[in-house]
Amino acid sequence: GTGATADALPDSVERLIPASGAQARRQAQVGIDVADGYDAYLQVNGVTISTAAEGLIKDGTGLVQFQPGPPSETAPDRPIETLNQGQNCVTAFVWDQLEGQATAEPVAWCFNAT
Repeated sequence: GTGATADALPDSVERLIPASGAQARRQAQVGIDVADGYDAYLQVNGVTISTAAEGLIKDGTGLVQFQPGPPSETAPDRPIETLNQGQNCVTAFVWDQLEGQATAEPVAWCFNAT
């Protein structure tokens, strides 16, 4: 992904975390900020993160995030301890809450981690 990806976000997405093409730390939170009435889950470097046990964080304001780290009491099934050195790619599957998860559309971007 390049910076241009962020310019072409669907109406359901307010921002990408980190932004497309950005530099981030290998322990950085990744995620998406969706518009009111939408929900999402994440796929980080091909690994699906869709439950709290896997470390998916939803705060009720539209932020859907994942914090890499070791498994913990609150996220015993967390599958990623650190992001890859270099390029990392995220796909958020975003859907209208009234239409349901079966209608999820992918929004993908990449960034670099050091």
